Amino acid sequence: MPKRMLRDWTDSYRFDCISSDAEVMFVRLIMKADDYGNFHGDTRIIESICFPLGSRVVVQDALDELANRGLIIFYRVDERDYLNIPNFGQRLRNNVRKFPPHGGESLQDVSNARLEKKRSRIEDEENRKAFESFWSAYPKKVGKGTAEAAWANADLPDIETILKAVHKAKQSADWIKERGAYIPHPSTWLNQKRWEDGGMDFAALTAKRPTGLSLAHERPIQIDEQDAIRWLSETYEVTDKTITFKDWPENIQREYRQQLNKA
Repeated sequence: MPKRMLRDWTDSYRFDCISSDAEVMFVRLIMKADDYGNFHGDTRIIESICFPLGSRVVVQDALDELANRGLIIFYRVDERDYLNIPNFGQRLRNNVRKFPPHGGESLQDVSNARLEKKRSRIEDEENRKAFESFWSAYPKKVGKGTAEAAWANADLPDIETILKAVHKAKQSADWIKERGAYIPHPSTWLNQKRWEDGGMDFAALTAKRPTGLSLAHERPIQIDEQDAIRWLSETYEVTDKTITFKDWPENIQREYRQQLNKA
């Protein structure tokens, strides 16, 4: 008498379009499961028993595909993982149970937990790569462990937004002057959500005139517009490079005039 029967599943909707790897995995599970359709649920054990000569398939992916199609169900008994092949229906001899029957935790909950673990593993890998991209772009490479902790705890936008903000900050006057002495630590930059910084807002600047004099009372100086806008770009973060000197805030005009007087 044969030890195990393979049913014809070629017209089954659940088998339709499954990969060849998943089908190979399913056949080998049928060969190894006990008479009630139960078997080990640990991927490492499954691979060693079902593929003793080496696997040509990605076992975890094949198992996940079968679980998604409802062809196997994972369950847990006494903190050990098992799987069950539903509607196994072997009636060729006196059935022998080699594995505990499914019970305890919900089968669907265990299956969902396995899939969630896989998704979490993928997300963790993507998050690690995103942090490494940030770390590579950030000019002040100090306190990497603290930066990683800040990265993990921060409510971050997408990595493209982060990298654009770092690129913009690297061109600002504060980050350039004195060989980067004023660049914040990467953890500080993350904790303070500095990717939201807008740069210098010239419209918000107000003139401070301790002498009480207006610009009209200062010594006239011939202004070279090209030189002025070059100085402005090097000193402040400026997006509009067509702004003329007369439209600058008065305190910025005074600062530029002082530079000219020193020269």
